[in-house]
Amino acid sequence: MQTRLERDEYFARSVGLVARRSSCSRAAVGALAVQDRRIVATGYNGPPPGQPCDHEELGCDHGQSEGCLRAIHAEANLVAWAARHGVPLLGATVWSTHTPCRACAQLLLSAGISEFVFLKDYRLGEPSILIRGGVEVMRWHGNVL
Repeated sequence: MQTRLERDEYFARSVGLVARRSSCSRAAVGALAVQDRRIVATGYNGPPPGQPCDHEELGCDHGQSEGCLRAIHAEANLVAWAARHGVPLLGATVWSTHTPCRACAQLLLSAGISEFVFLKDYRLGEPSILIRGGVEVMRWHGNVL
């Protein structure tokens, strides 16, 4: 008989799977929102719908200071998807594979999330914006396969 996953491990593994939907060749990032212990929205990084990830055309610098110029970040896609489908994020917990950049942290704060859980640091991550805004920020230390 297979062992049942604990809820946090389920969310951690799920956000890793969401990240695998990314079409970005530089970094795969995923995010998901949880309300009442259920996943209500997901997002991953990549170009706008119907657009190619053409880093030569737009100048993606693959890890340098500016980052990708085409990709919409996972957290922004999460908020956009929730808005399109009428899913409120007020009081939600957001799980992400990475800490949010400044713009995504501000967006999540404006969306009214109450908790942010991440798996690893992003080189341009600024979770302090969330903390200053009263969001509980935690790093998940469990195993993800």
